[in-house]
Amino acid sequence: MGAPDPREPQAEQLASRLYRGMTDAHGIATVEHAAAVASNCPLEARVVAWVHDLPEDGLASLAELARKLSLTATERTALELLTHRESLPYTDYIEQIARSRGTAGELARTVKRADLEANLARPKQAERPDLRARYVKALARLGD
Repeated sequence: MGAPDPREPQAEQLASRLYRGMTDAHGIATVEHAAAVASNCPLEARVVAWVHDLPEDGLASLAELARKLSLTATERTALELLTHRESLPYTDYIEQIARSRGTAGELARTVKRADLEANLARPKQAERPDLRARYVKALARLGD
């Protein structure tokens, strides 16, 4: 395990600020999901974990995150992989992450596995067996 990344508190603060006041269908603060993902990632993946949903949610662009957090090329590529575009079917999105090579692909898989595990732990899973099945299948494709 690596040393703590000094940018992690900044990533946490950014996510907290951008998600301020937002909750899921169960009234749980949206930033709690980012916190759950980050807490299940190794230290070297936590900056990306904190902000992994911001571009997809339309709250920050990749360029903005790269500038504000001094993202490395690997981190930026991983965030690009983690940003699910509406035009791409979910299975293709997961396949893209699964097949990505290099350290960016490894980083994206690490964060996505933590994301899926956090999603599976959310209360909504009891109400949405279709989502649960989708996440379990995606987790199996991404492997350990």
